[in-house]
Amino acid sequence: MLAIAMWKYKQVASAKALLLNIESCLYYAMTTFSHVTHVIFDLDGLILDSEKVYKAKYEELLARYGKTLSDDLRLKCLGRKDVDCAKAIIQATSIPLTTAQWLTEVKKLQIDGMINTTFMPGVERLVTHLSHCGVPLAVATSS
Repeated sequence: MLAIAMWKYKQVASAKALLLNIESCLYYAMTTFSHVTHVIFDLDGLILDSEKVYKAKYEELLARYGKTLSDDLRLKCLGRKDVDCAKAIIQATSIPLTTAQWLTEVKKLQIDGMINTTFMPGVERLVTHLSHCGVPLAVATSS
């Protein structure tokens, strides 16, 4: 019986501690953070599910030369400049293109692919909410 009573006490105590922690987090958030004055979104991977397009178009271009895009090579390209990614792909796959040729060809494919790109989950709802609240919005991208 004593073991059951101790277990129940620990459960109640941990529930109370959890509630106190949640309350203190809420208080901190409400007293520390100011209202949102503006929002700048990154386009790739945040607003648009562009990584799928990039992957598909890299694979499409490589397939013309009988090559494939390994997961390791694809991961090396994430977050890198287009020129650096192109050099890495050309070097790893030995395709007969210069960096400039790769960039020209892949950009053509990507532009076509972006037309049908979907928004990331929740983006439309968030943008609509912020817009209704009068928060100025902007989009930034390096691509």
